Amino acid sequence: MWPCVGARVPRCHSGRSGMFERMPAPTREFLMSHTGHNIRDVHATFRDPYSVDALRRLAMPVLVAYGSRSPEVTVRIARAITSQVARGRLEKIEQANHALTSTHVDAVAALIAGLADRSA
Repeated sequence: MWPCVGARVPRCHSGRSGMFERMPAPTREFLMSHTGHNIRDVHATFRDPYSVDALRRLAMPVLVAYGSRSPEVTVRIARAITSQVARGRLEKIEQANHALTSTHVDAVAALIAGLADRSA
């Protein structure tokens, strides 16, 4: 599954066709001009596998956030990761999808700040 960013594709990984075409023109132009960055980012995501044992060894607090509009597979992955981390916390951001770090910056920042405060 590849995200529908940086290139005009008929179907996004979320399964919604026509999503790219419905984006505002400046957003489409930005994504297309940053195709290479996105491809490198996606490849980096899969470069280092994380085993269940490695997750279980994490001693620090781990915050896993997902959007209420994310595909169900994203929610299941978030729950699975959180369930394997001793100090894991799962948070849902309402009205967000998988791009929540771009679309719901304030909510994500508040979650991170809260994690930092609790961890100090």
